[in-house]
Amino acid sequence: MVAAGQSRRFLGPTHKLFAPIAGEPLIVRALEAVARWQLARTVLVINPAHRDFFERERSRLEALGVTALVDGGAERQDSVRAGLALMPADAEVVLVHDAARPLTSAHLIPPLVTAARESGAAILAVPVADTIKRVEKGMIRATVDRRELWQAQTPQAFRLEVLRNVMRTSGEDLVTDEALLCERAGIPVRVVPGEPRNLKVTTVEDLALAEALFILEQREGKRGS
Repeated sequence: MVAAGQSRRFLGPTHKLFAPIAGEPLIVRALEAVARWQLARTVLVINPAHRDFFERERSRLEALGVTALVDGGAERQDSVRAGLALMPADAEVVLVHDAARPLTSAHLIPPLVTAARESGAAILAVPVADTIKRVEKGMIRATVDRRELWQAQTPQAFRLEVLRNVMRTSGEDLVTDEALLCERAGIPVRVVPGEPRNLKVTTVEDLALAEALFILEQREGKRGS
């Protein structure tokens, strides 16, 4: 789980990872979700500036399945490499997940892992629902056919040797997700349908939506129990 970002676009009073969702920090809600995935090992990659918080919460993190903490780097690739360095050599499939996605359903994980095991790489994604316009200098230049457009999510899953190889050969190119490294290397990346609720908290408005969804699901769960 990558939790080393700067949260520059979140204009709230605190870093988004520590902003509350129904009384608990977003990072705790995200780890609660991951704990339900039943993974063999969970490495949390953190911003070194936040290490004091995570050290204070270490026992709680361990209860949520975190097996290791490691400092991330200046760029996403640096953080992912730091996490990969702590993966055991006999691991077959590794998941890379954004800590800012606190609502990822456990039932999405088995088909994602199976797809990665078979093809080498796989991502969760949802079809783009809105009409998409290509705009230049404030003017519409074209309407993009959305039938082939999907919005990528995390976790993204890879055979361990595949991800290590593409990370090793990526150089200094900056990417927003690891699937792009596989694309550039000619490795097929399978798409597994995700869910709109698996949103990434980037803004204060995203946080409010995530909290509303979380509370709604908690209430529905109680009614169904």
